[in-house]
Formats: sequence, structure tokens, C-alpha cells
Amino acid sequence: MGSAGTIIATSDGGATWIARTSGTTQYLNGVAFPDETHGFAVGNAGVILATSDGGATWSPQVSGTTAALYAVAFTDATHGWAVGYAGIILATSDGGATWLPQSSGTTQYLYAVAFPDSSHGWAVGANGAIVATTSGGFPPAPAAPSITKLLPAAGRRGALVTVSGTDFGAAQGAGSVKFGARTCTKYVSWSAAQIKCRVPTAAKYGSLKVTVTTTGGASNAMSFTVKR
Repeated sequence: MGSAGTIIATSDGGATWIARTSGTTQYLNGVAFPDETHGFAVGNAGVILATSDGGATWSPQVSGTTAALYAVAFTDATHGWAVGYAGIILATSDGGATWLPQSSGTTQYLYAVAFPDSSHGWAVGANGAIVATTSGGFPPAPAAPSITKLLPAAGRRGALVTVSGTDFGAAQGAGSVKFGARTCTKYVSWSAAQIKCRVPTAAKYGSLKVTVTTTGGASNAMSFTVKR
């Protein structure tokens, strides 16, 4: 790879080199082949090229940026990362059909990237910058909530109930509390370890199960008795 979209390839250990058509005049700065047929090249102006025939032909991919990309790494034909200008990191999990930006935590230019597997990776750049990931650069999935205590454990419709536990989330967002089949509509407060809400006015009488649902999933169920 090199100047003005240059691509040359060899299949005899370098005894001969053959020019390939890249379809771009941008400088190409990095290349990665996770196997003999699939390859990816990155360059200036956000250029990303891909091949599925061992580099005989190349086609452009949509990077979503015009920033210069200096290096690319793939662990297989679908999972890859490109790094470059001002700390930019792009990632794909579908062979480059879509590239998504990731937060690098730095504005230093990143010049090299390596991923031994799809979770663990490192990128290095200007002024000694080194960034690392253990999740493929994607935010870890939120944990499912867990209820440890209901106080009180019985009450009338409309009563204030404190739900204690873990991983409820700092704010309610799309979270909810259900008393049996009825979802609470009145919340007094919501934090990661405690929710205060009122028993739904249409909740069934008797013993029923209380659950908390967040983007992390549904919690365990705890019993609550709705009094007449």
C-alpha cells in the first residue's frame, strides 16, 4: 500500500509484484488480511477498501469519516478496527458493511492497532499514547437488576414501597417496576440501589410478584401482599 492509492501484490514470496486497481488516489496507510482471501486497507480522507478475492479486486466501504486512517486490524473476516487522526477509532462486526465510531479517550493521532482476539486490543500513537480495551472497544452490556428487599412487604394500593437491590441504573430511563401484571406509574425516586414507587391502583389483591426491568434485563421476583 502507498502513495496515490497504490496497491501491489505478490504470490511468490516477493519475487514479482503486480499492481492492483484500488479505485482511489488517496494515500493508503495500512492493510490487514485476516485470511488469504479477505483484506482491508485504510488511508487518508477516511478511505476504507475491502477485498474478498485475495486482493485481486478492491471496493470502497463507507467509513462515516473524512479523517485520515493510519492502521487497521482484523481478528477474522468480520471483526475489525481502524485508527487514525486525533484519536479516531472505528469498528466493524459485519466485515465492514457498517463502521461505528468508538471512544478512544485521547485526541492523539493513533498510528498502530493490534487485536489478538475480538475482545482484547491496543492502539498506540503520538506522544506515547497507548489505549487498551477488554471489550472490543464496545461498552460492556449492562448487568441485570437484582432485588434484595421490599419495604414494606405488604400494603394497600397506592402505598409507597421501597425496592432495594443492585444494578437498577442511576436514572429510571426506560426502567420499570411491576407488581404482578401491573406496571408502576408513580415513582418518587430512582437510583442504582433503591427505587421508591407506589403500588399500582389496579394491582390485584393478595400475594403477587414484584420485578424490576431495565435495559440489562429483568430482575428476580420478590413477594408482596396487596391488602384490601
